[in-house]
This record gives sequence, C-alpha cells and structure tokens, in this order.
Amino acid sequence: MGRRPRIHFPGAIYHVTTRGNEGRAIFLEEADRPRFFGILAEEKARSRFQLFAHCLMSNHLHLLLRVAQVSLSVIMQRILTRYSCRINARRRVHGHLFQGRFKDALCQDDSYFRELLRYIHMNPVRAGVVSDPSEWTWSGHLDYTGARNDGLIDTRFGLSLFHPDASQARRCYLDFLERCPVGADAIPSPPEKAAQPLAHEDAILEGPGICDAALIQDMETLGRQIARSTGVSLEALRSPSRNRTASAARRDLVRLSLSEGIGTCEIARFLGRTPSFVYKASCQ
Repeated sequence: MGRRPRIHFPGAIYHVTTRGNEGRAIFLEEADRPRFFGILAEEKARSRFQLFAHCLMSNHLHLLLRVAQVSLSVIMQRILTRYSCRINARRRVHGHLFQGRFKDALCQDDSYFRELLRYIHMNPVRAGVVSDPSEWTWSGHLDYTGARNDGLIDTRFGLSLFHPDASQARRCYLDFLERCPVGADAIPSPPEKAAQPLAHEDAILEGPGICDAALIQDMETLGRQIARSTGVSLEALRSPSRNRTASAARRDLVRLSLSEGIGTCEIARFLGRTPSFVYKASCQ
C-alpha cells in the first residue's frame, strides 16, 4: 500500500512526531536539545510557521504547529536534515538518525487542540522522567504557565481556548493538565467529524516523490550562489559533465544544500543524479 499523501493548505495545524532510528536516542549530549531548538527557531523565522507546543524526549519529539505558505513536508525535511547532518558530523558517523518519515495528524478542532496540548506537555510525566511537567524544561509547558517566554512558542492561541483572560487561562490550563486520566498513554485521536480533512480551496495533496516548489526555488538560489563563487554556471552544475571544476562545484552545492536542510532525494532530482551520488559527494 502506498504512503498516505499529506494535505497542505496555509493555516493548517499539525501534531508532528518523529523517533530515533530503531528507537535509539536522538539527543545524547546536553547541547543537543539547545542545538535542535536553534535549528527550529531559524526554520520558524524562515518558513513563518507558528509553534504552539513542543516536547523533546530522549528518543522522540513532538511538535504542534500551524504552517503558512511553506508545506509541513518542506519544514520538517529542513529541520530534521540539518539536525541529522550536524549530529552525524560531530559523531563522525553516517546513516539515518530518524526512523522513516515523520508522522503527522491534522488538527481542525479546538477540543482536539487542547487534548494535544495536554498530551504533548504531559509526555515526560507519563514516561516517568519527572513527576510534574514544570520539571521538564524541554517542552513548551513553562511558556504556558508564564514561567518562561523565549519567543519560540506562541501561547496566545492555545491559552485563548481556555479563557479570554490570560491569567485565568493559565489557571484553567493547569487544571486541565491535572485532570489528565491516569494511564492515558495513547495519542489523542481526531474527533470523528474531523477524521476526513475539511475541504479547503487551497488544499494540496502532497504525494511521495513530489518535489515541492519551495525546494526547487531553494536549490536554484543555492545553485546560483555556488555559480557566482566558483565561476561554474548553473547549467554546468546540472549537466552530466565530469569536468574537474564542475565536479568540485557540484560537491560544494551538495554540501551547502544538505546544510540548509534539503533532502538527498530533492538534491538528486535537481542535479539529475542518483541519491547515491549525493551521499558520496557529501562525504568527499
């Protein structure tokens, strides 16, 4: 059975989860989570999405966000690829850091949004890592209580679903968390009425293998940047030429594209090469 196509339209809200390959840790050192947050903040500014909640566990993570024009697939590909490249380079290893493609659920219901907020922020409590969500600094819970405001999380929308007044909304939010059912480990399911995504005039089905227009534009921008610095034209970079200068410039483009969070398959398609070529070029 083929993969379920992702649905994209500006303003869509998603609960995103991804895990370490074979259940392994994706955050090993103390600096890893701040490093991930740095990449997340940069991509947030670049793609103009809103981040409502997050939680970074040792071997998986949760995000609750609302996209603008740039699709979720592109956003997550940039974030996960950049983080993977940095971690693998520092550890001097190759291979997949994350397990398969990320999972997402479309959120189109206020009550479902509140359930997701509670599920994400209570994750470390359910895992037995802490006894209270305020003890886990790697989630957005402290932003919702007002104890922290680092600018990464947008709490206004989430708090407005509890009460119009911000102070009262925080109290209602905490009461809501305390009512979390004991042993409620399952990820909340969308309400039946939202099981089938609502029709939207700007909705786009994103099938596997479709190269997003934003990625093509990114690749062309990076290609022109390499062309200016090396004197090798964009046409030559995308040609089958094995000229030494063109080959060196092509490798530079591959490394630059990977550092910008563009995936191996997208780079390969843009250059008319195989993913194996991209992988080898990145290692040279």
